[in-house]
Amino acid sequence: MSESEISNALPHNAKGIDLGDFVLMFCPDKALVTRKTGRDHFTLHFGYGSGVIDIHRTCKDGQHKTIFAMRRDNIPAFLAELESLVPALVRLLRPLRLGWLARQGIGIAWGAFPTEEAHISRVTRLGSKRQRRRLVLDQEKFLSEIYAPEHYDEVWSQPDGQFSLWKKGLVIGMAFKSTDPYGNGRLAWVKLRDLNRLSGQAWNLMREAALRYAIPESEYHNYPFLQLDPARDPELDKLRQL
Repeated sequence: MSESEISNALPHNAKGIDLGDFVLMFCPDKALVTRKTGRDHFTLHFGYGSGVIDIHRTCKDGQHKTIFAMRRDNIPAFLAELESLVPALVRLLRPLRLGWLARQGIGIAWGAFPTEEAHISRVTRLGSKRQRRRLVLDQEKFLSEIYAPEHYDEVWSQPDGQFSLWKKGLVIGMAFKSTDPYGNGRLAWVKLRDLNRLSGQAWNLMREAALRYAIPESEYHNYPFLQLDPARDPELDKLRQL
C-alpha cells in the first residue's frame, strides 16, 4: 500500500495519527512510530520490493538496530498459526439480557468506541500545520456522538452494531446487536476482562509464531539493508528495492 493509498484510507486525507504521547506516520512502503518527547523512532518496513518485512529502531544518535525480520512469503504460514484465535474469540461471547443489565445496574452507551469509517471521520479532524496533517480526536465532537439511552428497551431501535457496557464509570464489556434473517434481534457481549486475557494469550502465540519464521540474525548478511544504518547510508532504500 502506497502513502497515497494509506492517506485515502484515513479520514480527512490524513497522513498519520496522533496517539497522545506517540505519533504514527505512514510513508511509502513503511510506517513509523515515534515518541513526541524523543528522537528515537521505530519503523515497520513492508518490504514490497525486497520481499522482507522488517522492524527496526533508529536512535537519536543515528544508530540502527533491526529488531525483527521475516520473508514476505512466510506470511501465509505465520497467519495460519493464528487461526485458533478466531474460535477462542467466539467462545467469549455470552448472551445478553436487558433484565440482567437492569438488575446489575449496568449502563449502555453507543459511540464511546468508534469503529465505522463514517463515525471516525465525524469525531476526528486534522491537527495544526505543526502536526503535519495528523489525525487527532476532536473531544467536543466525540462527546456529542455518545448516546446513553434512558431505557434499556431503546436498544432495539438502534442499528445493528457494537455498544459498550458501563458500571460505576468503568467499561466492563463490549456488546453487540444483530438481526437474523427472520428479523429477530439478538444481543451478545464479551467481558473486557476475558478480552484482555485473550489478548495476552494472542500476543504470546504471535510472538512464538513470529520467532519460528524470523530471519536469524546470523543470516542478516544475506540482506544488506538489515545491517546498514539508514541515517548514514542513503543507498538503504535502493537496496530494499533490489
